[in-house]
Amino acid sequence: MRSHGPRHVSLVGALVLVLIAPGAGARRAPPPPSPAGPGSMAPALSSGPDGRVRLSWLEPRAGGGHRLRCARWTGTRWSPPITIAEGDSFVANAADTPGLLALPDGRMIAHWRWRIGSDRDGYEVRLSQSVDRGATWSRPVRAHADASVAEHGFVSTVRAADGPFLAWLDGGKGAGKPEGAGETELRAGWLAADGSVAGERPLDARVCDCCPTSAVAIPGGILMAYRDRSAKEVRDIALVRREKGRWSKPYPLHADGWTIAGCPVNGPALAAEGDRVVAAWFTGAADEPRVLAAFSQDGGAHFGAPVIVDRTAPIGRVQAVMLPDGTALVAWLGAGATAGGDAAILAARVSIGGAGAATRIARASGMPRMALAGDTAILAWTEAGPAGPGRTSRAATQVQAGFLPLTTLAPAPH
Repeated sequence: MRSHGPRHVSLVGALVLVLIAPGAGARRAPPPPSPAGPGSMAPALSSGPDGRVRLSWLEPRAGGGHRLRCARWTGTRWSPPITIAEGDSFVANAADTPGLLALPDGRMIAHWRWRIGSDRDGYEVRLSQSVDRGATWSRPVRAHADASVAEHGFVSTVRAADGPFLAWLDGGKGAGKPEGAGETELRAGWLAADGSVAGERPLDARVCDCCPTSAVAIPGGILMAYRDRSAKEVRDIALVRREKGRWSKPYPLHADGWTIAGCPVNGPALAAEGDRVVAAWFTGAADEPRVLAAFSQDGGAHFGAPVIVDRTAPIGRVQAVMLPDGTALVAWLGAGATAGGDAAILAARVSIGGAGAATRIARASGMPRMALAGDTAILAWTEAGPAGPGRTSRAATQVQAGFLPLTTLAPAPH
């Protein structure tokens, strides 16, 4: 996880945008104001067991450092923001964001990265929980057993049949070794009632060290996707599956054959509804950048042939949600998608037959985020504002908020 993320992303604010249905008659009222403050960044979206969506983000404190905040979408507006944690040692970038997990018993678990030691690449994953709907939060605890000054992050959490689950990339084996000499593990455990992690174990001993991971609940188990790393530097997407209390060995999602000597900061995305699962990912194999998606009807044990979502020089950084009709909504960062040649967030409905026409959302950079709220999708991302007079760099935008109605999407091929 050697600082690949920050060099690829612009860390200059979070944005959630309303899209208006094409051809709508009267101009709609402006969206409710966003709960996030100026300079906010690293947004994440999560859906609770009640289907309500929460937005979390980091924003700067007046005296330095950051605070981790969140707000819930009520159906008509964002709730007043609450502060989960604050301090001067948050690791703040758009590639590896904090997040929230809401549980059926009313608890909420928050995770974030916290710098440790004097090494700029030493940080741990911290956890805090609330049992009173966010009014108060427990004292933070380290999520993992390894306490070395190494890199830990890229967390995935999920509500599973066996309990709340947490997985992360763990660089403890490489602590004290020269850069590139260590190997990063994928490790996992269960979130105990006291907010700590129990039953920690490795799921894969050698993985790509700075690509986001993804996990979903499947009937009776868990499916995880991540970017693997072979001895020959093939970095395709791999899966591990927990069923009947046992973890499978890692197995490939698809043999892309992407050989790359460094981390591309481009992880996969999973979404599931029962046994139906969609996986979306980016590959640069054969020097042909593509966003791909594949579907499974058996909880991720097997996937069909991938369909091409975008092959017009996409950047990737995908997100996915499963839709009620069995199709999926995939969002990603596309290159050259605006008049000025900037990158933009695109979204398209995808089926086993292919992808529908993409909807352009906005000029953006960083990591798009997405969650489903009824018949709309909420998207969040970071965006640089236009350069002002006499400025050589772009200024941060103000945070906005809104929705993408599913009815505005072009259908996917059958």
